[in-house]
Amino acid sequence: MHRIALLAMHFFCYLPYSIVLLTPAYPLSRMTLHLSAVISILASSMAQAAELPEVKVLAEAESVADALTTSYDRANLTHEGDGDLVEFLRRQPGVSVDSNGYLSLRGMGAGYTQVLVNGQQVNALNGDVMLDGISMDMIERVEIVRGASASDSGAGIAGTIRIFTRQATGPVERKASIRTSFSPRGAFHHQASLAAGGRSVQLEWQINASVANSEKKSDTLTHEHQDIIGGEEFVNSYSSQKGLVRTTQAMLAGEVAVRPSRQDRIGLSWTAELLPEKRRTEGDFRYYYEAPAYDYLYEYRSRWQARETASPFWTIMPTLRWDHQLQGGGLLQAEVGSRQSGSKQSYRYQALEGGFLGGNGEDIRQRQRDYHTGLKWVQPLGSAMRLTMGGQLRTERSGTTYFEEGETFSEKLKRNTSAAYTQLNWSPSAQWNVETGLRHERIELTPPADSELGRRRQNLWLPSLNIGYSPNAQQRWHVQLAKTYRAPKFDDLMAHVREREGNFTQPDLGGNPSLRNETATGLELGFTQALIQGERNAGQFKLNLFARNISNGLTKQLTQYTTEGWNGEAMVPMERWILTTVNRGNTRIWGLETGVRYDLPKSTGLPLSLRADLILTQSRVAGQASPSRLMGQSPAVLDLGFDATTQGHGMLPDRFGATLRLEAGYKSRVNPELWGKIKPLATLHLNSLWKLDSSTRLRAQLSGLGNDWRSTFYPTITPPAPNEPEVVAQTMQMRTKRFWSAAIMLEKDF
Repeated sequence: MHRIALLAMHFFCYLPYSIVLLTPAYPLSRMTLHLSAVISILASSMAQAAELPEVKVLAEAESVADALTTSYDRANLTHEGDGDLVEFLRRQPGVSVDSNGYLSLRGMGAGYTQVLVNGQQVNALNGDVMLDGISMDMIERVEIVRGASASDSGAGIAGTIRIFTRQATGPVERKASIRTSFSPRGAFHHQASLAAGGRSVQLEWQINASVANSEKKSDTLTHEHQDIIGGEEFVNSYSSQKGLVRTTQAMLAGEVAVRPSRQDRIGLSWTAELLPEKRRTEGDFRYYYEAPAYDYLYEYRSRWQARETASPFWTIMPTLRWDHQLQGGGLLQAEVGSRQSGSKQSYRYQALEGGFLGGNGEDIRQRQRDYHTGLKWVQPLGSAMRLTMGGQLRTERSGTTYFEEGETFSEKLKRNTSAAYTQLNWSPSAQWNVETGLRHERIELTPPADSELGRRRQNLWLPSLNIGYSPNAQQRWHVQLAKTYRAPKFDDLMAHVREREGNFTQPDLGGNPSLRNETATGLELGFTQALIQGERNAGQFKLNLFARNISNGLTKQLTQYTTEGWNGEAMVPMERWILTTVNRGNTRIWGLETGVRYDLPKSTGLPLSLRADLILTQSRVAGQASPSRLMGQSPAVLDLGFDATTQGHGMLPDRFGATLRLEAGYKSRVNPELWGKIKPLATLHLNSLWKLDSSTRLRAQLSGLGNDWRSTFYPTITPPAPNEPEVVAQTMQMRTKRFWSAAIMLEKDF
């Protein structure tokens, strides 16, 4: 208890907000459609349950036991100093979180990585996914899969991150925690969490809740320089942009399960989120025209401000699942679920240019609905073979209404996906393991009624082959071939132009209804080797080669367009920047992943584990002038770190560690008219854990230490229009400040 007294001065209490979660009505017709298959199977199978063994299914891992899958169970997730899920993931090799908070694998950019929460795709509609604010108390298991299998959706080109929330089966957990983080530059995050559970003979339940209040800041400086007429005249413009996001977040996750018999388990799990948010962006623009040869200087300055308010953005993901144990060790699973979300956003932009005050505004009302049904049958065929078959139905709907300058625009999209798959696992000997599968997905996209495109259908055949070979207990080889795809985001398919500042750093957002799915053929080849020192397992070495050949690649394109704008006197043509998504030919990606972990022997008196991971990648977009690397993909990423365990004497933590990530700079092309240089990046994360007593723990983090994001862009010089000066050189430099943070978390078991 003396350790508690020594550290008590570092904490303060955070009073949680009251949480009110509104559950949207579930359409009866949709519920009937998706439950019909489940009910018929359930009714016919319950009568056969008397003589079968007890079902012990919690959330079955689909992963193949080889180097392609890294699994972190509850013990792995909680024995270090991480307090939330994002902080844990950003330290894992191959996982990156960009300046906007989006997750990706292998630097391939947000959208290429599939994220599943309890088997449901959370990025199916939007493509990108952010997991900010999810407490580690809510997570049961995390799996990072760098390959693909038939039983997963085929939408993970870079790989899949599977996240399982706390389930009712398992040790009962009752715990409360508070966490606070801050940054010297003003950002903060406060969070309070509560976990409770119970179990009886036929009823199991587990509930986790959290409430958080946070403030994030951003600071970007852009400098554009032009040389005109051989260096005799210059144009310099400076744009400073500072953003502030205030968020209150309430989350509720859990499961209630009943066991009507020893062979059956019926569980209702859910994840719900309530997220009101306010954004404020302020900018300052300065323009200088210099002609030293003529002793002339012209200065122009403007200021602008944008405010965006989102009414409580809500999301709810309920899933009803039935597990039934079959004779011979087989398993039958059926589930029906939904993911629904909605929000109202208000956007206001105001600019002061000289003596003229102008602006615009837009209100957006958005509603998204996702219903799914799944059925899976797993049956052992002898001692060396297992057959898995299943099917899935998914309906996604998105409706968006825009209110702008007295006018209203509405857009609706619907996407139906039906999938069937079969997968065979075969072990012909103790050394060999083969997994082969075939998945068929039929995707039907229904655009708005006034669209000229009409309904579109696409049939995708997605085969996969995974072979593992273990010549001994210390070594394993693997090879995989698989086909995957990526569907366009719903927002990218909307034709309406959403106006923002219209500048280089905050461009307008445009849609492209003619976007097509991109498909990829992938190869994985590698091995793992245990490091044996005498009789001791001292660590592990791993090596993996991967390649992707992507057709109809979806790529962001930043261009300028001309629209009508008010200059204080009349409507005149104005140049603005717009960001749209396009299909851009084939993209080829290949790379190497290698890593080593070495545990020092206990005889040294220093229980220390050293680790190093290196990822080398190369990519090329066909038909694009050099440099043609994917934006956001560093050619080399090196992670160096250690984890140490002590006895916790005095103020020493029981466990602490550090991870240093070094990312090489690179050149990439934003679009055919603009390429850039991205500067190298270094990031340091520190974490520690104190076990104050058997039921009280203290976690501390220091994350995001490193240099700012810097890049320089070079637009293609085009011939001048008549009577316009000739631009002979042009650059745009951007710098985004890094906001590091320190966090501390206290948790107590009851």
